[in-house]
Amino acid sequence: MEFSELINLLKLEWKCGAAQVLFLLCANLMPDDWGQPVLQADVSAWTWEWLPNVAPPPWLLDVLGSSEDLIEFITLLRVSALLLQGAPISQKEWKDSYLGTLTRFLCAVSQYQQGDYSRSLDTLHNISYIACERRMQAWVLHLGGLGLANLGKPHTALMKLQDAVERSPASLPALYNIAQVFQSLGEQRAELEVLDLLVKSGRGKPEGPQVSLHFSLLALHHTPPGNLISRAQYYLSCRLFQEKKYLEAAENLKSLLDEKAPDNRYHIPTPRSLLRPKDTLPTLPTYSVLLVLAAMAHMSIASHQHALRILSHQFTTKAIGGSTFYHDCPEDRMKVVVSAAGQVLHAQALKALGQETEAFKEFIRLEQALWWVRGVGDSGGDSPEKWETVMLQIKTLVYKILSEIHKVRGSSQNYHHYTRLAKQCLDVLHKLQDIVSGQDLCPDQLAVDVIYEYFKNFLDGDLTGKIK
Repeated sequence: MEFSELINLLKLEWKCGAAQVLFLLCANLMPDDWGQPVLQADVSAWTWEWLPNVAPPPWLLDVLGSSEDLIEFITLLRVSALLLQGAPISQKEWKDSYLGTLTRFLCAVSQYQQGDYSRSLDTLHNISYIACERRMQAWVLHLGGLGLANLGKPHTALMKLQDAVERSPASLPALYNIAQVFQSLGEQRAELEVLDLLVKSGRGKPEGPQVSLHFSLLALHHTPPGNLISRAQYYLSCRLFQEKKYLEAAENLKSLLDEKAPDNRYHIPTPRSLLRPKDTLPTLPTYSVLLVLAAMAHMSIASHQHALRILSHQFTTKAIGGSTFYHDCPEDRMKVVVSAAGQVLHAQALKALGQETEAFKEFIRLEQALWWVRGVGDSGGDSPEKWETVMLQIKTLVYKILSEIHKVRGSSQNYHHYTRLAKQCLDVLHKLQDIVSGQDLCPDQLAVDVIYEYFKNFLDGDLTGKIK
């Protein structure tokens, strides 16, 4: 039977409880194909009056228990389908039953995702824990903690989130949200300790699967991260770097590189989630990004030999691109940023190890490859993007080091030439006040932030080579 014929059948048989269940199940299981047609069918037929007078098939009542359960089940399926479509859900009074509890929770999720934190918390507050399974209770606590954090109640949020983690191992990702709250409070030590706990706890034995209606439906809305430990360790590494704990950052990045097979393809998974992107751990970047971050961590503690070993034969100036950079897609721009950063780090390491001639050749090749990099703000936007600033930082660093090399070589003309170019770039960079991070670089925005901070610290003279 063709899809159009099925929709016609739906319109004809809409007042049959079994037909409603069937089509709403299709809308939940295949929301991209079935969601809109099913939900846009004769909505006026959704009433509470007619169903008790209709005799549902016996098998459906055997599964649910009664015709009253059938009403709740149909309501639950429709609310679930609406949430999958991102459509608003009108709040109604639901019973404190097994089915009504899940319906109310999905409504709270919808309200949270739309930014209505107060209503979401009110809806969660009216959920009876008696009708919830333990993992469902943890979800209620987790979502409530996030809502409280967004309403500026961090301490109450911490208690809710901690309770969620203790309630069920499936709520382990809530540790990331606890770390976020500590970061907002300026408690960096506590934040890093929680992230470290997340990495270590994630290596334990996972909770076994549960078979129930609650979790069968929730599984349609939420896909648990399959690489939770690696994502947590990546985020921890970046936060350690940002807090200038370079040795610890290097150790965590080494562990990641040892575990992650080389893969420079961009995987941007889009699993369904009950949470918003900002509430979940950043996804893993490509192997090349991890190499650059690890090299930066080693360079920051004057471990130049390790940095050189990490970067050997990984990057070439051919990959740095050209003038189309400012119009490329985020993935292509990121490849250029990473290639340029890797090349300049490799040249820095050579210079630090006394291989001046090889370093000089690499810096000359870099200068030629970066001919297209222009001043920040020239790309047309009112506020500079961080990737734009990073490329100017790299070009500035190349000029600065070339001026130093020519000074040592006694080439006065070249020394003054590159000194002037470096100063012009530094003047542009120093005029910047607040950098607006470009959201289009997600999931690599965190890596860009770290790369930006490394070069900023280097140009500002903050990297002293001491272990912190």
